[in-house]
Amino acid sequence: IGSQQNKGKVLEALRYIHAEGFHPSSRRDKHGNVIPYKASNGAGFTLESLLGITPNSKPEPDYFGWEIKTHSTSRITLMTPEPRGGFYGERGAKAFVEHYGHEVDDGKSMYFTGNHTVGIPCIKTGLTLHVNGFDSASPKSMDVNGAIQLIDSTGNEAASWPFAQLLTHWNQKHAFAVYIKYTSQKIPLAYRYDTPVLMGEHTDFQRYLTALCSGAIIFDPGSKVTNAKTPESTIKSRSQFRIHAKNLKLLYEKLTQENLA
Repeated sequence: IGSQQNKGKVLEALRYIHAEGFHPSSRRDKHGNVIPYKASNGAGFTLESLLGITPNSKPEPDYFGWEIKTHSTSRITLMTPEPRGGFYGERGAKAFVEHYGHEVDDGKSMYFTGNHTVGIPCIKTGLTLHVNGFDSASPKSMDVNGAIQLIDSTGNEAASWPFAQLLTHWNQKHAFAVYIKYTSQKIPLAYRYDTPVLMGEHTDFQRYLTALCSGAIIFDPGSKVTNAKTPESTIKSRSQFRIHAKNLKLLYEKLTQENLA
C-alpha cells in the first residue's frame, strides 16, 4: 500500500485533473454514477468523483493506498470522529450542544464552536482539551486505554475519544496521504485543484498525539442545533481535529511537495 509506484499513479491522475482547470461540482452515488452536487462542501466529493471513488465510511485509504485530503485554506481537517464517551457519549450530540453550546438568533439556534488546544481552557465553551494516558516525552509508553477528553470547569468529562477508537483509524487510513489545495467558483459551482500538493508518507498514532499535545493539532468543532430546546430541534454535528499546513511535517516520516504543472 502507498508504494513509490502507487505514488506515481496518484500524481499522474492529479496532474491530469489539475490541467483540466475547473470541474463542475459532483459526486458518485452508491452505484458509481456521477451526479451533480449542489451543497457548498463538494470539493472532496468532486475530486473523489474524478478519481472514480464512491464515497464510503470504511477506515481505509481512498486511492491506490493514499488518503485524499482537500483544503481551501492553510488549516486542514484531519479527522471528524464523533466522541464516544462523557456527556456527549451518554446523551448524544443534540443534548451536548444544548448543554455546552452558545445561543444565537435569539436562542432559536445553538452552536458548539471554538478552538480547543490541549491544556488551555477555551473561552467560547469553557471546556479544556486533555490527553489522558500519553506523555509526549515518552510516546512509546502510551496507555492503550487512554483517551482525548474535553473537561468542563467543574471537572466533569464533557466528551471523550478513546485511543482505541482513533488509533487503528489513523494508522490505517492516513499512513500515506496527499493534501490538495483547491479554488472554488460559485456560479456555476465548480472546483479547481491547485499545485503544488503535499504528500505525507508513514505516520503513526504517537506522532498524532505528540502534535496534539504540542498545540499543533486543535479541536475545532462546528456543531449546530436548530430550533434548540423544542420538540422540532435538529442537530448538525461536526467534531473536527485540524492542523496548519506548515505543521503537517510533524505527522510523517517524509513529507514532500510535488508539482502538478
